[in-house]
Amino acid sequence: MAPTPADAASSPGASWWFEALGVPEAHEETTGEGATVIMADGSIDATVPALEGSSLELRQGCLGEQMESNRVPDAEHGTWMASLVAGTGRGSGSAGGGIAGIAPDAELQYFTLDADPNSPGISCKVEMLEILGQAVRGVEGGPILSLSLGNLATGWDQLQRDVEELGGVAVASAGDYEDSVNRGMMDFPAAHAGWVAVMALDDQARPWDANPLPYRSLGKYRGYPTIAAPGVGVPGYTWKGDRFVAGEPQDGTSPATAIVAGALALVRSKYPEATGNQLIQHLIHFDAEPEEFAYSDAVGFGVVSLRNMLANDPTGWPDENPLMEGNPQRVIDTYPMSVYGQADDGADAEADAGDTTGEPEASSEDGSETTAEATGAPAQAGDDGSSSALPWLLGGGVALLLAAGGVVLARRSGGSGSTTRTNA
Repeated sequence: MAPTPADAASSPGASWWFEALGVPEAHEETTGEGATVIMADGSIDATVPALEGSSLELRQGCLGEQMESNRVPDAEHGTWMASLVAGTGRGSGSAGGGIAGIAPDAELQYFTLDADPNSPGISCKVEMLEILGQAVRGVEGGPILSLSLGNLATGWDQLQRDVEELGGVAVASAGDYEDSVNRGMMDFPAAHAGWVAVMALDDQARPWDANPLPYRSLGKYRGYPTIAAPGVGVPGYTWKGDRFVAGEPQDGTSPATAIVAGALALVRSKYPEATGNQLIQHLIHFDAEPEEFAYSDAVGFGVVSLRNMLANDPTGWPDENPLMEGNPQRVIDTYPMSVYGQADDGADAEADAGDTTGEPEASSEDGSETTAEATGAPAQAGDDGSSSALPWLLGGGVALLLAAGGVVLARRSGGSGSTTRTNA
């Protein structure tokens, strides 16, 4: 059984992001019951204290076999991602504090792409596509699909369409600027149209210095970030001796993705009649600054706000995936705040989305070929206010923290030598 809100808030796993997003307050309304998150990642150690007794359900491996828990160093990333969604917050004195998850009572179905947990880099992307396709079709109303993985292109755009058709949402990490296989640009599947592509922020709501650039082909947008969430200094797991120890802060768009997926599960739990398309509309409109519907390369359409999403009914939005539009400006023009059934027409805001003109151009199927190389540093929040004020809601009150520029932080890159990379 998942911890009560009070237990989670006081546990070692209740880190800065947990409080900043107001998760303890959100858990007074919902803990995710009735929602389903499907997560595909690497190996996982389901015996860590935070996952024992959690809502985690180990499903299938590469060949469709029942997957097993593996206490191996390569399971660090998957164990971390699962804990951010379903973690109970429990820990042990010898293994460190636990990690509290954002949606502890959502059903978390976990699949692994690791063909051999003892041989990092051997994965089964093609086989897993078919397995996940079957899994999503088994979730009534559609799942929240969470992928904190990169270098996945062929066929994964179709998986998103399947999830959307079933009423779910597909969420993926945008990647890492320095570790990108696309020359500093967003990774796939996040760069595919329709996916919720997640960027990372630190505890001051500043963009991670290694967030990637939008994916461009022939100078036109092919993929762009959707939303930003906590991803810098998020407590994760490290391998020490023969076990995982929780608590060491780590960086990446991977944790931000798991957190966004969990947040959507909470909204789905409270508003079960909402479609996946309406949840996406809700995510990008009722961000931390709903009075200004705008876009920037640094944070996409804004900073995720669990409080604002839970306070408003997503069924007021059109049942259309706004991320299928060709570029951010078209999203803003097509879906102003005034299209929301209960929105104040005066809240409609004009915004300059920058260089987003032109029709999107199809890229090569594997997402690796582009004709325009990304140049310069990753997009940052600038002094000119291009990414606007980025607030966190702290301690029940509103703390407005202005992003005055990108902070340079130490970062970890996961699995750079693997066929299927993680974006932690």
